[in-house]
Amino acid sequence: MIAVKTVKVAEQTLQVYAPEFRWRAVVLHYAYGVPCVRVGQIFGISSRTVLRWYQQFKRCGHVMPGKRLKKTRQPPHVQRFVADYVKVHPCFYVEELQAALQQMFGGDTSGLAERSEEAKLLGE
Repeated sequence: MIAVKTVKVAEQTLQVYAPEFRWRAVVLHYAYGVPCVRVGQIFGISSRTVLRWYQQFKRCGHVMPGKRLKKTRQPPHVQRFVADYVKVHPCFYVEELQAALQQMFGGDTSGLAERSEEAKLLGE
């Protein structure tokens, strides 16, 4: 069964495929090396569609249009500190982590958007 929904937009009929269906096609091509033409034949879609989904996956990390991977705003040294903190303190409150970040780096830690004065001076 193909997970597809037909939508009419501005006098055109578009087919919208479910994310799971798109992932299956991309996995066959990416992980198993099955050519786009063959994947298209297996799923009953064009090889160009498979190629576009694959290219979108490589570019954005996802197969659905409009979806993007979230990028972190924290510098690498803060990310390392948080990762180490979580390993040492596997059960913690957010306020405790914020206090540790405040003590280590200074500045506003609620969103971790502000960098410490030392990091600004060092150009980090």
